[in-house]
Amino acid sequence: MQHYPASVAELAVRQYAPLCVRVGLDWCVQELWGNPGHYGYAGLQQGGDLRDAELAFHGFEFEPDESEHHWPFLATPSGMSAHCCVQAVDDCYVVTWFEADREHAETQKIQQVANEVRILSYRRNQLMVQLQEAQETLAKQEQELRLANRQQARFISGVSHEFRTPLSSILGYSQRLRREAPLGEPIGGLDVIERNALHLLGLVENLLDHGLLTSGQLQLSPSSVNVQALLADVQQMIGHVAEARGLAFRVVCADNVPAHVWVDEMRLRQVLINLLDNAIKYTKKGAVDLSLAWAGNHIHIEVSDTGPGITAELQERIFVPFSRVGEHDGNGVGLGLSIVRQLVQRMGGRLELKSRLGVGTKFDIHLPAAPVRGEASRVDTRVEQPVVVLAEDDPDLADLLSVYLEDAGLMVLRVESARALLEVAVTSRPHLVLVDKNLSGMGTGFKAIAGLRDEGYQGPVIACSADEPAEAAESALSVGADMFFSKPLDCRATVAACLRLLGVEE
Repeated sequence: MQHYPASVAELAVRQYAPLCVRVGLDWCVQELWGNPGHYGYAGLQQGGDLRDAELAFHGFEFEPDESEHHWPFLATPSGMSAHCCVQAVDDCYVVTWFEADREHAETQKIQQVANEVRILSYRRNQLMVQLQEAQETLAKQEQELRLANRQQARFISGVSHEFRTPLSSILGYSQRLRREAPLGEPIGGLDVIERNALHLLGLVENLLDHGLLTSGQLQLSPSSVNVQALLADVQQMIGHVAEARGLAFRVVCADNVPAHVWVDEMRLRQVLINLLDNAIKYTKKGAVDLSLAWAGNHIHIEVSDTGPGITAELQERIFVPFSRVGEHDGNGVGLGLSIVRQLVQRMGGRLELKSRLGVGTKFDIHLPAAPVRGEASRVDTRVEQPVVVLAEDDPDLADLLSVYLEDAGLMVLRVESARALLEVAVTSRPHLVLVDKNLSGMGTGFKAIAGLRDEGYQGPVIACSADEPAEAAESALSVGADMFFSKPLDCRATVAACLRLLGVEE
């Protein structure tokens, strides 16, 4: 019979402390090998009943066709875990123990990890259910918010009609009475009526604009604006007010400001008038100045006054809706500056305030406003049907824009990637390109705009994006776009801008 080397036997004895006991069928010990005391069987000896030492063997019987039985981790009287095996050999049993403390500990660790994994899995499933419930709640709230916004928009539209109609009648009839008044008759009462009607109209406009801005319903309508004509209108409107208060009013426009720029004229005019009107209200003596400069496809607007100034603590508060700071000669509900800042942000610009007590206040506005290109950017009036390349990878929006553009008499070529845009523009030389920032291929649509300009394309380019308006507008104009729209798009305003850029009559 082959034997293991002595070193292996010694290692096995030291590592596993085997104990082997041969017993008869009556479980009386016939012979034993090893150290019974190691497992807590110190009293075990020949002739003794093994079942008295280890209760696990009481009532034990082999199953049919079974000649060997194992206990994986048997707890012994010494508190130790052991693998125990009973073998039926001829007319006796051979019982063997092997120490399994370390293996038992490792098994418990594995079992603990498995239990923790099950607990984490259960917790994860709970969190997934909670997340799904939260998403469903959020979707419901978002739907309710959309509904509320639509209701607010309808309410604002209704209120606008209800206020504008009677105010228009008041102003119209007062002007008619003024024309029909006999010469020499006093008309001071008509002046009061008109002044208060205009004041009420201004309040209504501010309240409506505040509601539109808050609900996100306000839409911009950029167009080609004659800068000098706009400044002349503003000077005419504000000049007599400043003069009546004994203030100097100066308007300065730098030579490098383009003659025409693309911007929402009505909203720009509103920003300028609100800032100038506010400056005049708070300035007791001195001057109010308006200056325009041009740098990097941006209009730099500066409105300054020699008023009392604003403390650092109050400089943010003046932009809070319905907040009025300080004393002034005038009326209002504290919405003017709040609307100014929101309009500037909506147009993709930024507003900065600098003020010193006893010196005055200055508002700086940096507004993206691309210069209107010359004849090179206009379509020859002999062109029967101008061609527009629409680069938009959202098929639903592309379908909608295509319908609007085609209804306006334009031929639409649709592409979904920046690479396709360049290929179509180079081969077909369209009259206008409308491109979204995020297109598949070549990184972004704005990179494609730069590529178009590098290829020599001189036609007008309109860029749009759902990204943060100020950064997106600056990025688009810097790579050669003529105009920028922030999403969500007003399709009618977008098409109107295309027609104006193309020189086509609407």
